Amino acid sequence: DYASDNARTICYGNVSDEAKRLMEACSLGYEECLQKIHAGMTGIEADRVIREAFRKYEVDEYLVEVSEGRTGAHATGMDPE
Repeated sequence: DYASDNARTICYGNVSDEAKRLMEACSLGYEECLQKIHAGMTGIEADRVIREAFRKYEVDEYLVEVSEGRTGAHATGMDPE
């Protein structure tokens, strides 16, 4: 009975090609991760899946590690909440 929101980004006005590429790459990376992360994995195992996907899409430099072995949407380009 747990529900969670998902990360979302909306752009208005003129958006650079690089910003579009980054947003698309992050979305593709997370979609790929959703297919690989499953119940029973540790946080470190799930983190590894995320990092591998983000490396594949060349956006891993934007993953900010908020704590040992935990990344994900809330750690992408921002400080811990």
